[in-house]
Amino acid sequence: MNSTKGTDIMKLRYSMCGVVLSSEHVSMMRGLLKEHCENRQYHRQSAEAEDAARGLLSWYQNGVTDQERLRQLLAGSVVRRS
Repeated sequence: MNSTKGTDIMKLRYSMCGVVLSSEHVSMMRGLLKEHCENRQYHRQSAEAEDAARGLLSWYQNGVTDQERLRQLLAGSVVRRS
């Protein structure tokens, strides 16, 4: 997922929920997603990367805002395989 698309997905998800993310939070989640995709060798625009982005947004929306906790959740997440 390129950084523009990742930002757009985050803005879209949060605009639908009425939650506004600061640029720092978007940057943190973008970095976590990039790290996660590199560790798992996912293409940035793959279905797995999109699932991971959705997971990040969901956890964040539900109150998980700590970077290390989000990293742990991503590491333990199970995503679909194309």
